[in-house]
Amino acid sequence: MPMNYKNEREHNEKLICLVEMLNEHEQLNLFTQAFGLPECGELERAAHRQPYDVELTFANYSVVIETKVDSDEGGRWEDIWQTTQIVQNTENLPYLHKERYYWFITYGTSEFYTKHGHEDAENDHHIGPFDDRFSHIELIQMIEFVELTNNILPQCDAREEWLNLMQIEQAKRNAAPDLLVEFSQFRNHYLDIHHIENDFPRNRFLFCAPELAFPVMSQLRQEWNDNVNCTNQFGKLALYPVNRLAPPIHDSILSFWDLYVYLDKERYCYFEINEDFNLNMKSDWDVGDEIHNALNDLVIWPDFINGVARNYHQGVYVVYEFDFAFLVNADNIAQVLTNLMLTIELVRDNLGIGRFVLGAE
Repeated sequence: MPMNYKNEREHNEKLICLVEMLNEHEQLNLFTQAFGLPECGELERAAHRQPYDVELTFANYSVVIETKVDSDEGGRWEDIWQTTQIVQNTENLPYLHKERYYWFITYGTSEFYTKHGHEDAENDHHIGPFDDRFSHIELIQMIEFVELTNNILPQCDAREEWLNLMQIEQAKRNAAPDLLVEFSQFRNHYLDIHHIENDFPRNRFLFCAPELAFPVMSQLRQEWNDNVNCTNQFGKLALYPVNRLAPPIHDSILSFWDLYVYLDKERYCYFEINEDFNLNMKSDWDVGDEIHNALNDLVIWPDFINGVARNYHQGVYVVYEFDFAFLVNADNIAQVLTNLMLTIELVRDNLGIGRFVLGAE
């Protein structure tokens, strides 16, 4: 049976099999070399486990592994994140060595999801595992590890298939900026046929391929969050899970987590970048007329920004949408950041700087 790349258990089975083969051929030094671990000794046990995914126990220490492809780390809306819970639940397990390593392996879009609630503000909205006791093992590290073992171990079709699928995933990430720019050209031609500049709610042509969108959006998130001028004025960007090849959900991918635009003491708006790469201004209240009156006649948008009044309800109210030329500049994140910053500054300058509040809902 061909491997299902999205199935996390299949990745775990391939990893367990590979470590067992390395042990059988007395080549576990490749395992420790690939991941910067001390000498491990012989393999004692490699198994699927609960409440985590994989246990690798060697003579000298244990490795506790949680695996993600596209799924989110549990606990986003609970009081405790999954990786912290795993540490707590395994702390006194007798079959694990006291010396142990915790790994969070990501093979897909999970690699880019941000985690909130960290005590260290500088670390908030970071990618990878929430708990600092876990090491983040990224896709590229797994590719390099399997490639390294291929030079030593006998040929194995299952391992070759695993490696090929990981390399395809990495190739899509590398090609994502160029592919998205090409898609933007196709999309513009499509819209021209309908004689429209912005295609919502009719004739919308969506590109729902998170494995392409997330690497690019994560780059924007990182550039924005590293820019003190951006974060001091408008807070940090957070990146949220979206199922691969799922039906369009019209939900947040990039969210301005800290930023609220208050209209009065109770009602506010917030900003999100959705799966169409546009910036949307949303609210839990029907405030469209107030926002439209403030922006429609007062703001002169630059040529590269298409600001359009919206007034529809989709779980929440969408009151304004801004095409700030993200998609067409997907291969130039510095330009995307500049356009995004200018868009929000124009909104702020016309709504009033006093309405823009960080971290206070």
